[in-house]
Amino acid sequence: IVNTEAYVVGATNMCSEQRELYNSNALMTANSVYGPGYKYDGVSGVKTGYTRKAGYCLVSTCKRNGMNILCIIMGCNGWLNTGSDDYGNFSGSRKLYDWVFGNFDYRTVIEQGTVLGEYAVELATGGEKAELKPTENIRLLLPTELSDSEIDYYIDKFRPYDKAGAYGIQEW
Repeated sequence: IVNTEAYVVGATNMCSEQRELYNSNALMTANSVYGPGYKYDGVSGVKTGYTRKAGYCLVSTCKRNGMNILCIIMGCNGWLNTGSDDYGNFSGSRKLYDWVFGNFDYRTVIEQGTVLGEYAVELATGGEKAELKPTENIRLLLPTELSDSEIDYYIDKFRPYDKAGAYGIQEW
């Protein structure tokens, strides 16, 4: 429902004519009552709102380049609270999305099958070792400006099951 731009409601016993309902999220459509300049590719729903105390608000999501971002923006200006033709809930969301998509991306930091360590198998009779390696690529959302040489990781050996029923709980 929240991703529908417009919907036609047929005639009912309460209203003899069909009605067309429009989504109030101006990021989703160029035909918004708030003006045409807010449409943003990849946006879906979710909820617009306005009260005098909260101002103009918007919860939306946007999917691009494998990233699905949730944006919540509140307390913005617009016609009802400041007389402004710029609705800050939409223009502010566009700015935040531009910033995220311009400054972050997913990168593979460890390739599938890379051996990260070998560990003796407790109770193995022949001194067998188990290899620790990911079954799929390990990808992280990282700042675009971060170079691969600045990325570090470490292996924290899994501690065996303890009598209290906890598996390898790490206290930080």
